Amino acid sequence: MQNGKTLLIVSGGSIDINFSKEYIKDKKYDRIIAADSGLAHCKEIGIEPTDILGDFDSLKNKELLEEYRKKGIPLREFPTRKDYTDTHLAVKYAVDLKPQKVTILGATGTRYDHALANISLLAFLKDNGIEAKIVDAHNEIEMLHGPEERKYLRSDIKNPQNPGKEYFSIIAFSPEVTGIDEEGFSYSLKNGTLYNKESVGVSNEIMAKEATLRVKKGYLLVLITRD
Repeated sequence: MQNGKTLLIVSGGSIDINFSKEYIKDKKYDRIIAADSGLAHCKEIGIEPTDILGDFDSLKNKELLEEYRKKGIPLREFPTRKDYTDTHLAVKYAVDLKPQKVTILGATGTRYDHALANISLLAFLKDNGIEAKIVDAHNEIEMLHGPEERKYLRSDIKNPQNPGKEYFSIIAFSPEVTGIDEEGFSYSLKNGTLYNKESVGVSNEIMAKEATLRVKKGYLLVLITRD
């Protein structure tokens, strides 16, 4: 059972520090988990993690570990040769805390292997009953799993830190996603089906003040993107 807590995971991928500062400034998190060089990102953003973990192979400033260790912040160090990525370890740790929501910063960046693996972790979080999203300066990514309904306010999607045109895309994560209904979009599916080998759901737009997305079966990626 989830306890209503909201967690932030800061991973070690490329990150826009100014965007991250603006994104979190009015938000409250019960726990902040720094994964590997996400610790350096936390330092730059100006937030103090409550938990630190990873193998720290990509953390250039090793003195940061000692700095936070002296503060008494829990630190879990893992070997470099391991089965899971540092972000996956952070997500597994977050699941054990049974939060209601998890936001992940630093999960995208230049490494597509890590970015794709991190996106797949949204399904892992969803399976554990946790509402999760990956956020960077140009994207917000979440996973729906049918049967599920989600509403999106156009006013919430507009991003003053990165003004411009917002696109709303859906991509099948399962081989087949069925029973897709969209209301309030420029293009709307009605009891539609998407397959993970096509791009039919990409670059849609929200036209109404409030849009609704429903899915009956399957895992569906939802991406709100900006150039």
